[in-house]
Amino acid sequence: MKIMYVNLGTGVCGGVRIICEHLNRLTERGHQCYMGVLSGEPVLDWMPINFPIIGANQIDAKAKDMDILVATEANTAEPVAKMQTAAKKFYFIQMRESLFFVNGDPLWAGRVEANYKRLKGVLSPIVISWWLKDFLEEIYGYEDVPIVPNGLNEKMFYPDPAYPKGGLKRVLIEGHTHGEAKDIRGMAKAVVDAYRKQVHAVEVWGFSQLQPQGDFAFDAFSLLPSQDDVRRMYSSCDVLVKSSRFEGRSCIDVECMACGTAVVRAIDKGDDDLIHGYNCLKVGYDVEHPQKFKENVNKMFNHLVAILAEDRLRQGLVTNGLYYVKHNLRWPLFIDRLETIYDGGTPPPLPRTEHILEDEVED
Repeated sequence: MKIMYVNLGTGVCGGVRIICEHLNRLTERGHQCYMGVLSGEPVLDWMPINFPIIGANQIDAKAKDMDILVATEANTAEPVAKMQTAAKKFYFIQMRESLFFVNGDPLWAGRVEANYKRLKGVLSPIVISWWLKDFLEEIYGYEDVPIVPNGLNEKMFYPDPAYPKGGLKRVLIEGHTHGEAKDIRGMAKAVVDAYRKQVHAVEVWGFSQLQPQGDFAFDAFSLLPSQDDVRRMYSSCDVLVKSSRFEGRSCIDVECMACGTAVVRAIDKGDDDLIHGYNCLKVGYDVEHPQKFKENVNKMFNHLVAILAEDRLRQGLVTNGLYYVKHNLRWPLFIDRLETIYDGGTPPPLPRTEHILEDEVED
């Protein structure tokens, strides 16, 4: 098949990474794949790719020759819908995208939501998680929306503790609070700060694609680190402390698991791969009910205390996380599902969580 995914840009983010994984792996299976970029230079240099990237001035002409066209975000949905081509058209949805705009730009948020209604029957959706499937089916009346989960690239993420630790435990905080969809109240930083003040000193590392807001004191912070350095930071920390209201699916968490790092997590939606007490310690993230939010902050704090105090607990979560990633997040199986969808078929059903039992864990 000839397949083109249409992106707005090629900046460093989890969504672009997953699109590259699709295109790389489809190319390896003999498909002729392209990434079309509507904005900016058609260059992607932050992760390995084996497919060509074309600029905005070439996309319409190339679309006429495609078998499959895939919109990848709100800004690309309408352009793909309007392209004059016999190709089958899909909308690869990695997030309820209006959540990025609700507070700062409600008009744009409404327009994004309108895409799901206006383009129904024009673009066939593919989602990465159960909550996105439920959202489209329950709110917009879509039927049998297929899920293609995110796999984990074992060649990119594996234990690689390149930065030796001193006498303090090392905590990692990833991401930013610039959007309503994410850690709007700075829950991760608040919990880590409370731990430093009430329990014990820790070394706090952070990284993001944006500068951190506020005056939180990181011991080390990296802006837009290389993918190799991301792996090394994951591997060199004792625990990831991450909180967000919504994720399409929890990429950072499973990357940390693959690198042998424990995970303490607060999340509302997008926790398909996060199994509390098995591969992470998890609480909710409810900003609508202040008392509930306060309770979850306290629970997350207690989880951090426990995981840093109890080596056996932390190592158990690490062992289970490594096992879970290896046995449940295999890209070849998910690319099988993708090929089935693009061929016009229906992939087999998935369970709500790819859950494996504790007694199946290897010694």
